[in-house]
Amino acid sequence: MGIISSMSSTEIGKKFSKIITVTLNPTIDRIVEVPGLTIGDHQVGRTTTRSCGGKGVNISRVLDAMGTCSTMTGFFGADNLAIFSAAASKNITTEFVVVPGSTRENITIVDTQTHIDTHIRDVGLEVTAADVQKMRELLERCCGAGVIVAFAGSIPPGLSPDDFANLVQLCIDARSSVVVDTSGEALRAVIDKKLWGLKPNTIELQEIVGAKLETLDEQLAAAGKLTTNIENVLFSCGAAGAYWITPTQTLHASLDLGDTPLPVRNTVGCGDTLLGVFLTGIFNGASHDEILAAAVGTASASAAHQVTAAFDPQLAATLKSKTQISSRNS
Repeated sequence: MGIISSMSSTEIGKKFSKIITVTLNPTIDRIVEVPGLTIGDHQVGRTTTRSCGGKGVNISRVLDAMGTCSTMTGFFGADNLAIFSAAASKNITTEFVVVPGSTRENITIVDTQTHIDTHIRDVGLEVTAADVQKMRELLERCCGAGVIVAFAGSIPPGLSPDDFANLVQLCIDARSSVVVDTSGEALRAVIDKKLWGLKPNTIELQEIVGAKLETLDEQLAAAGKLTTNIENVLFSCGAAGAYWITPTQTLHASLDLGDTPLPVRNTVGCGDTLLGVFLTGIFNGASHDEILAAAVGTASASAAHQVTAAFDPQLAATLKSKTQISSRNS
């Protein structure tokens, strides 16, 4: 691994005691393989996996795989709560706000001949003002100094962008360190808040600035401007790796596989893996270089795994060793 910078764990600057993941619009992720998918035709498919998901749920599962404890919360449908309850483990504590009905089910159709994935996303369960109040009370009870709160994923029907912003502000006011990974109106509603962290991709950066960002320099400039009020920006770039941008430095991690391509099986949840491993490194006080290399290497291993936000630990370690780190002043 090519290490250029050498930032110590003390430079991360905070000690953390707890991680809470908030999935306001969870999902059951179903992957169906259809060889030679033809739109409008009658074809035979095979369900290969069906698991609880949603970005915050995925992050908790990644934290679990890394041996890091978290509390997983959000709005979950009463009719299929069992699949989310099964995610509880020695590293995952669940705090459900239960909503009548069934949690939505998202479907990924994998064409095994063309290796093209098609993603179909449901809108989710509608929540009421009473449900939102229950979430406020839960967060008020759980938040405090030394707590990382990760709001990840879309917002459900019935919860407005202003409602979302108010939940985020509640955690900030409680002195928690809030990281957000969302998009659209929900993202725009919190972009001016004093966040501890933000994980945008290129599309989300464009949503923030309201314009196309054609070049990497334009994208990095937009991400850098966010650090006026956001301590850490984790900018994910797909196959090009990720950038960790703070007010004083920009680190870049990219995978160097030489002439050996990585077999890609499922890209859904790779960003969640990136953020989950990033938070594990932060929580454990690792160096910046170590954190970013592990995050990018493990996210790449996730792309090679069929199950969303899952990975082979041995492959993740190998890919981490092949991740190059470079830095420059912000």
